Amino acid sequence: MSIFTKIRSFFAKKEPEAAIVPVTKKANKQPSKEEIRAKQNRANQLLKDQLAKEKTKKENKAKKQASKTSKIPGAKITKEKTTTKKKMYSPSKEKQAASLATKNNTVLYITATTKRLKVIEWRKLKPKTLLNKEREVRRTHKGGFSQEKFQSFVDSQKAKTADWVESNLTKHGVLRPPFDEIIIDIVDEKVKRRVEKVVESLKF
Repeated sequence: MSIFTKIRSFFAKKEPEAAIVPVTKKANKQPSKEEIRAKQNRANQLLKDQLAKEKTKKENKAKKQASKTSKIPGAKITKEKTTTKKKMYSPSKEKQAASLATKNNTVLYITATTKRLKVIEWRKLKPKTLLNKEREVRRTHKGGFSQEKFQSFVDSQKAKTADWVESNLTKHGVLRPPFDEIIIDIVDEKVKRRVEKVVESLKF
């Protein structure tokens, strides 16, 4: 083999060097407007579902409280749940009693505190105030009372609240049964029990 042939075969076997191709990083794909809108819709739906669940829980709780009533022969007595927060009386309960009144039924509403007694009846949708009495329990410091004696006097007046309420309710001609609905809106348990006994003693 000639030198020329060897040189030509040497260059023929040599392979070309591979070209270096630069690798570029793919840019992060930005979400489309449709994807963003879909995510927002899912978030809004989750929020609506959560609010709906909370509303359902509140409604169920209110229904359970409304179902806790005490029954007497011939009438329904709705007991007001005792709370630590004392109120003179609840206008909402008075409105509830008015809403129960129809042309065919009679509703009686009784509310009482240490200082006030109010009784309303609805007959044929017409309200009539049977009692609306107030009494002064805490008087000015007179007669040389010591603080202890004065406080003792006030406490004794408060203790007589049940007797004061009962004596007014049992007066002739105040309560005229029958009543289809009776709502007792009283916070003090002792006074409430006394009023319930008076109502139960009525002849329906």
